Amino acid sequence: MQKLTNERKNKLKKLRAIQKNAIKSGVNWSLLKQYNLICSFNRETNIKGSNKSLILSIIIAFILLVISVIVSNVFLSVRCILPNNFLVWEATRPVADCVYCQNVTRPVILWDVTRRNFANYSYSSKPIIVKNAIKHWRATKEFSFNMFRKLYEGTAGSYESLEDGCQFLNFKSDLFSLQEVFNMPEARARNAPGQEPWYVGW
Repeated sequence: MQKLTNERKNKLKKLRAIQKNAIKSGVNWSLLKQYNLICSFNRETNIKGSNKSLILSIIIAFILLVISVIVSNVFLSVRCILPNNFLVWEATRPVADCVYCQNVTRPVILWDVTRRNFANYSYSSKPIIVKNAIKHWRATKEFSFNMFRKLYEGTAGSYESLEDGCQFLNFKSDLFSLQEVFNMPEARARNAPGQEPWYVGW
């Protein structure tokens, strides 16, 4: 195809040269018109070629625009591009100042502490163990594995909202979603002897 177009160009150049020589030697008007037709034909093919390039450029620009809109919509609709996990957290957390933990030899143990007394220790660098703090808390009697399972299974979209929130911590267990946690055998849920231990957070 390329060879044919090159041959055609060469023939047109030779024809133009012949016609120019003929005009110089005094050719009549009808031959001059034919010369103009050949030259104008060459211009028309150039115009057609440039029109094709322009149309192709517009189509490519439109396709790129559509792709960029689709990609931006995907990124804007996803709450977490990278799911949160231990490696991502460790890689992106700020460097801690170790001076904060200097001279810590043992934790502070508080018994039956009130809010006012706890405020004296809450922002110190020492670890705190609070004992007997929840003995009057209703959740110790009301919260249970079965209560949470019924709550999540009975609420439409609850599992999906958890996945959208990018927050499920399996702490090196073999459970990778809250659905897997609530679908585990009853014996394992109770941490019965011989069952694989588990611990999760969300």
